[in-house]
Amino acid sequence: DQVRTGTLAAVVGDPDLPFPEWGTDSWGTHAIAPFPSAPFPEGGYPWGDPSVWISVPPSFSDPSATPVATHLHGHNAVLADTLASQRLAELHAMSGRDAVFVAPQGPVDAPSGDFGQLEDDGGHARLIRDVVSVLYRDGLLRHAALGTQVVSSHSGGYGATASLIDHGGLPIAAVFLYDSLYGYTTDFAAYALDGGVLFSSYTDSGGTAGNNAVLADALDAVDLIRDVRTDHLLRADAAVARSSSAHGAVMTDGLTHARWLASSPLPPSPLAAPDLLSARINGQTATLTWRADRIPRGAPVTVLGSADGQTWEILGQSTGLSIDIPPTAWVRVEGGDAFSADSGDWLVVDGFDRVFGGSWTAPTHDFAARLGVALGGASTASNEAVAEGAVSLGDFERVLWALGDESTADVTFDADEQAAIEDYLAGGGQLVVTGAELGYATDAGFLGGVLGVTYVSDDAGTEVANGWTFGRIYPEDYPDVLEGDQTLWTYATGGGAAVRTGGVIAVGFPLETLEDVDLADALADLADALP
Repeated sequence: DQVRTGTLAAVVGDPDLPFPEWGTDSWGTHAIAPFPSAPFPEGGYPWGDPSVWISVPPSFSDPSATPVATHLHGHNAVLADTLASQRLAELHAMSGRDAVFVAPQGPVDAPSGDFGQLEDDGGHARLIRDVVSVLYRDGLLRHAALGTQVVSSHSGGYGATASLIDHGGLPIAAVFLYDSLYGYTTDFAAYALDGGVLFSSYTDSGGTAGNNAVLADALDAVDLIRDVRTDHLLRADAAVARSSSAHGAVMTDGLTHARWLASSPLPPSPLAAPDLLSARINGQTATLTWRADRIPRGAPVTVLGSADGQTWEILGQSTGLSIDIPPTAWVRVEGGDAFSADSGDWLVVDGFDRVFGGSWTAPTHDFAARLGVALGGASTASNEAVAEGAVSLGDFERVLWALGDESTADVTFDADEQAAIEDYLAGGGQLVVTGAELGYATDAGFLGGVLGVTYVSDDAGTEVANGWTFGRIYPEDYPDVLEGDQTLWTYATGGGAAVRTGGVIAVGFPLETLEDVDLADALADLADALP
């Protein structure tokens, strides 16, 4: 036998492949186009909509084999509306995966999970090959080979997902079921037991809790976790976990779909920033750490520093998970949030993960760095680093925990964070916590019993507190009115803007929305008020 190799010159595809009108925004390059391999191509099908959404995220590096994440929607869905309400393109881009995103229209606004010819033998392979052919033809890919495949479904998309696993024509490396396990429980269990990565969530009212309990019992033989903490997902082959979200919000709340994709076998993009965990002062050195992916990056992570938050320079690169640099006022991994790593006895905790539905809608921010600089120097950690035990609050005399306008969808303090704070305060630690939904969205038992704060109302009706105007860096519509043992600052309309109980000061608006000159004065005032 003779084997010959050569350079691919062209891809031969279906002559009916579409010519999409590509658009580009901050979340990538996208199009909706009719495909002959869509679940319901034009003519002869009850729902007759051949639309397929394709998204190429901005961090896509065009690897030699194209990974793809396919999502199947639930009942009564219209693709364009589902993309908008569940933020699918945004969540995919935020995951940092080096993969194309595909979402076909199933039954249009109908109470059905029938995905037509997508469920036929080889149906998934035909659709993905057609999508990749179009991307290659239109110059968005240099290679037409297929890489790792991941499938997710919400609600009624479970049956079609089971079909794709069984006879879709492509190997599926991971499956994510978002309140979607209404059937085929044995099939999904068999998939996981055979080596597939399987994460499944359920809600109190979605109707999938019983099947998820059966699934969990069947998966005793694999590395099963019962929570969705990111560091646990990165190590797990299977997860079955309750979500406190509403049925329609299980993918968006807490940026769940982005976090699950980031924990999948889809390769991380070498162009995407890893999650920065901490920037800590160790004597004359600052150590930055970031999160490991399920698959190693291989590419160096570039660390940037700045004296003013405006002009940045490269401080170093690392192919590992940390780097030592000189103490620096502003630091970040390229493309990520900015932290502060400068002298001082403060730890700033960046607890602001909200992107959707709030006042700040960009995927990154520099608020932790601004707070650290205004304090005169600080170490910084993400709230995840504290929850996971990578950073101990007890190592610091004072902690400033910044929530921004994080609310119920993203959880102001989860159970692990509450436990860490309670232990810190019991040991004599001093805490300033700031956020617009601190009172509104925090568990009342923790708010009152641990922090010593009483929630009064959701909207002070002003952007002035103690003579300072907040809402300057980003708007703040609903500053909380609070009560404690001592009122430090009062809103222009009356009511507590900053209150103290023991070693805890609570501020009912995001401090980082003050102008820089006011922010330094405000933090100095709060520091003086601590015991």
